[in-house]
Amino acid sequence: MKFKRFVPVFLSVVLAACFCFGLAGCGEKVSLHGDPTPYTNKAGSVSIDLPATGEDSWIENEVTRDDLLDVTHNRGTINVQLLCLSKKTTDHVAKDLDGFRKYVLAHIFTDFADNKGNVAKATDVTMPEFAKDGKAWEYSYTADGQAIKGYFVVMESDECFEACLITPTEETFTANQDKIKAMIASIKEL
Repeated sequence: MKFKRFVPVFLSVVLAACFCFGLAGCGEKVSLHGDPTPYTNKAGSVSIDLPATGEDSWIENEVTRDDLLDVTHNRGTINVQLLCLSKKTTDHVAKDLDGFRKYVLAHIFTDFADNKGNVAKATDVTMPEFAKDGKAWEYSYTADGQAIKGYFVVMESDECFEACLITPTEETFTANQDKIKAMIASIKEL
């Protein structure tokens, strides 16, 4: 008798666990691997090297501005957004790096900026070779019950301002922190 009651309860627990960890990606950790592969925005002004094992490793959001690269890992545990604006076109919105940061948070990465639970602290990352100035923040927050941890970086060269927002799950961030920092260092103006 006890066995007959145990089986349905056991199966329910197993199915719930499979759904949470397998299908929904709750707490899923993805180890990023593969060769550094350049991904470029539609404007052809900036690129970033992302570890990829094939053409389908990263999915590009095609419905975005030409100056913004927006890609998500095929497992859905990390998103990378990279914006490049020519200083020739930003005179009216930003005169310096801090002004550009404020503009980006108010007009481009608004979902990130509007998250009231976002905790950010200044951090050091290796900036790309072209950057004459740059600032980085490590941030964390919870969205829909999922812990998020990543980097927000702004930088400038003589010609452009760039902003990079890397948004992985906390588990993916922890398992790949050095690779994520290498992504930032790999950014190139084209």
